[in-house]
Amino acid sequence: MSGPDLAFFVAFAPTNAADLARAVRQFDFQHFAYYAMTAQFCRRHGQRCSYDLYVDTRNYQQMVENIEERSTVNLWVYHAIEVCQASLSIERGYSGYGDPYAAEERALIRWLLGLPQLELQTWQVVAGGDGYEHVELASGQASAELLVYLESASLGEK
Repeated sequence: MSGPDLAFFVAFAPTNAADLARAVRQFDFQHFAYYAMTAQFCRRHGQRCSYDLYVDTRNYQQMVENIEERSTVNLWVYHAIEVCQASLSIERGYSGYGDPYAAEERALIRWLLGLPQLELQTWQVVAGGDGYEHVELASGQASAELLVYLESASLGEK
């Protein structure tokens, strides 16, 4: 059995870092708000990085207060998108709220895969947390197989 949290990782070519950040900033988010992370620990890279964070609008204010250490409320259910270097990460605490947030995540991924300046290298979906080991649900190295996965599994929602 896998835990309740869901994480999705996409690595693009290292030379795509600036194009990836610019593309995600240009995406027409309706249900996520932007926050600039400055010299914060990045779990994906295991070091302090400055990166872009997008949080579901339902939890944005509380997440920012936690980041800025003005509050310590534990957020259990949330959606977060991180763009750090040439990596995109999507995390859903307790699998998130579903749509419209999940639909917007899928739209972002499809849109990014259609941009010729971005070269996907690998992708992975894992579940875990709350005392459960992280288990890989799916992975690959091609845009076509990721698109098939998105259609069939909706990033772990099936």
